[in-house]
Amino acid sequence: MALRQDLDDYFSWEDDEKLEYATAVLTPLVPTFQGKLKRVDDDELHLQGQSGDRKFRLKVDFDSGWMTLELRITNRKGVLSLHRDKDQASGAPPEEPDEWDEQDRRETKEFLAPHIYIEEYADEFEAMKQLLGTLPGNTVAEVAKFMNAAQASRLLVDAESLEVGFDPDYYKVRLDQLLPYAVQFTSWLAGLFETGDQEVSAKPRVYIGGQAVTGGALNLVSCQFCGGKVQLDPAGHCPNCGAVNRT
Repeated sequence: MALRQDLDDYFSWEDDEKLEYATAVLTPLVPTFQGKLKRVDDDELHLQGQSGDRKFRLKVDFDSGWMTLELRITNRKGVLSLHRDKDQASGAPPEEPDEWDEQDRRETKEFLAPHIYIEEYADEFEAMKQLLGTLPGNTVAEVAKFMNAAQASRLLVDAESLEVGFDPDYYKVRLDQLLPYAVQFTSWLAGLFETGDQEVSAKPRVYIGGQAVTGGALNLVSCQFCGGKVQLDPAGHCPNCGAVNRT
């Protein structure tokens, strides 16, 4: 089946056309990973597969164009959350907090490699910096190489999962090339985090005033950009990353 070529008009397609295209792109990958396709909600198609003993799923939001790779892991080292800014290679060193700052309510941002940075509240920022010091010396360089090559906007190593969020417009990506590379790299990275002896708690996904909170009665959704479970404002802005979500 020949794929459509009018990709610049993707967002003018009907929903069933987007689903048909996503199915056509993902179906050839199913036998490679002994996998299956699963329709989730109204606008997601998941490729569930396996590489060696490592189970994964590729979640494609065919409405918004966003794509996330998720692996199941047992994290024994600690939580790590990295971001990529494709337009900014580096930034100024983080400012030292002064006596008037409520440090636990102010995020610190620091570039670790070209385009790759940490941006977290104080406690998590320090914990992640300490964690990086326990990993092999080439880890940050290898992660940066991967994120830049794969056009990954974020990478989260959590308690039970490793997630990579890619830049939007999945439909313009050669998934037959990207997915094997991404699965191989993330499997290697997962192995590093499974060799420790720490009890790791999941990273909070919701923050209000710099404090982690649980969902409770909040109307939470997954941000299309940072992946956090958040409550959008009336205009669709994410309180974590500031991006406007399509509804």
